[in-house]
Amino acid sequence: MSVARVAACSFLVPCLIGLFLGCSSTSEPQQPPPMYIGGSPGNGGSGGGNASGGGEGTAGTSGSSGSAGSGGSGGSMCAEQCPTGGFCMAGECKCPANKPDVCDATCVSLQQDAEHCGNCMTSCDPGAACVMGACGAAPVELTKGSGCGVMRLAIVGTDLYWTEADTGAVRTMPIGGGSPTDVATGQLKPLSIAADAGGIYWSNEGDGTAGSSTVMKKALPLAADPPVLLATGTATDPDSPVIKAIAVADSMLYYTLVHDVHAISTDEAVTGDIIVGTATNLDLPDADKSAGFPSGLAVDGTYVVWTTGERSAVERDDLLEGGDGYLELGESQGDMVWADVASDGTSAYWATAANIMKSPLVKAAVGEGVEAVATTPDFGAITAFTIDAINVYFANDGGVFMAPLAGGDPVAIARDQAAPTALLVSGSTLFIATSDCAIRSLALQ
Repeated sequence: MSVARVAACSFLVPCLIGLFLGCSSTSEPQQPPPMYIGGSPGNGGSGGGNASGGGEGTAGTSGSSGSAGSGGSGGSMCAEQCPTGGFCMAGECKCPANKPDVCDATCVSLQQDAEHCGNCMTSCDPGAACVMGACGAAPVELTKGSGCGVMRLAIVGTDLYWTEADTGAVRTMPIGGGSPTDVATGQLKPLSIAADAGGIYWSNEGDGTAGSSTVMKKALPLAADPPVLLATGTATDPDSPVIKAIAVADSMLYYTLVHDVHAISTDEAVTGDIIVGTATNLDLPDADKSAGFPSGLAVDGTYVVWTTGERSAVERDDLLEGGDGYLELGESQGDMVWADVASDGTSAYWATAANIMKSPLVKAAVGEGVEAVATTPDFGAITAFTIDAINVYFANDGGVFMAPLAGGDPVAIARDQAAPTALLVSGSTLFIATSDCAIRSLALQ
């Protein structure tokens, strides 16, 4: 755990004395006016009117005065001003269940609030999160540039590689930190990246001209030779001649183009390009079923899995001879994170708005078994995610969270991270690429 810093209070006593005392500028807190819930006391009722006069020849008698109306009942009263974020109920101040503690006259969670971690006076280091009342490690900045645009990450051995969409660079540095060096420059919007022992691979979105969307390779170990071309987006479909995503497994490179997922050898000397999956809309007539543009891609050795963002669908196909073929895992999944889909060989995972979703890869019907694994605590839109064998890690604008793959409440593991565009786990370290061009590492507890 990192060393936490202590916030100044004007008196050295715990902030949680009594029910709602927080850090205060005096030892005798001012008593605020009472807080009422309900009506204020009612006014008295007016008296009754005189009786009407008697019959002919008989003087009418005065009617009796009406009784005063009863006062309205007073509201439930809290003897002190309730904390910020709290409320008054039945004469007692309450805090919400997710922020049950009080510091500085504000409802907080001493288990999760990085500014009041474990007690009112402890604030975690910048970037560090509060986990179960203790400050976690802060992310370590490995490098920070400018003008990068979207960055994506890959690791081979002890080296980290990434793309910078706006600078046109593919770069590398040791995972422990050091000076970045260029793998390639002058690329046309490099985005998706993958790696294996033989090389670094990336896709170029291109500039809209014919043949500018490509898949490139730089062989390992790195040498002065220029990158080589593996595939070109020469499709004639005017809607999407762009290679959006790539993945590498077992000496094969997979890439998306128009409605299809292609497979080629990672060895540029080996020719052959086959289609291993096609985005399909089961609601359309047979002649029109090939629909949707795969934009996220994962390969696990048995299945290739992809997302089609414009249809909000998740689909898969088998990679084995005599396999069970195509299956739509989920449809109408809402806003989906571009290029973020993962597979652990048993289930597929993807992000929709503020949720991480999961589906078994083998099932009987579309939508069967789809469930939410985790939801961001503040419902902030998810910008990136990744998985390892046990957990899913996901980010929104400001925080990084962790939750079990089997499902469960997420915990914050980092804060103050500017809308990460990529997360990647290697061993016990999480790497974070942010939208402000920083790459950081976080030791996982």
